Amino acid sequence: MSRRRALLLAGLLVAAGGGVAGEPDGLPADRRCGLPVFQDALMEAINAARAQTRLCGPTAMNAATPLRWNGRLFDAAARHAADMAQHDYLSHTGRDGRSVAQRAQAAGYGWTAIGENLAAGPDSVAEVVAGWLASPGHCANLMKADFAEVAVSCVHRPGNRYGRYWTMVLGHR
Repeated sequence: MSRRRALLLAGLLVAAGGGVAGEPDGLPADRRCGLPVFQDALMEAINAARAQTRLCGPTAMNAATPLRWNGRLFDAAARHAADMAQHDYLSHTGRDGRSVAQRAQAAGYGWTAIGENLAAGPDSVAEVVAGWLASPGHCANLMKADFAEVAVSCVHRPGNRYGRYWTMVLGHR
């Protein structure tokens, strides 16, 4: 797989019974890969995808309600994306051994359902969302009706294997 092509890990799903002033989208530039209208573009692409019935691999997924952006999920996503970029790895398990569930809890997000999609390499919001939709596990996470909130962080680190490291965290409280 080429360096510029998206490398995707299977989406991880776990289920159980803020911003800087003056930055576009209210998000720090280093947590959105310096991409313009990052949050707005993500929410538009994610919610457009959820608005349609689709196949995620062999599984038919019904259209789902739109997601809302959540700052605590962004904190969890941003820390994980930054760590992956700084240490040039791609894994649902952090170098400290924590899972997405533990990262979300540490960010103050008390969840009843939590999921995570990762990507490395895509240069744009459109490219990363298209890659997630093309992957059965990521697509199923993105379409899961139980999720109500989402946040995505992207960290760009030139010179690393993939350049851009993306973390999407989806949740429900």
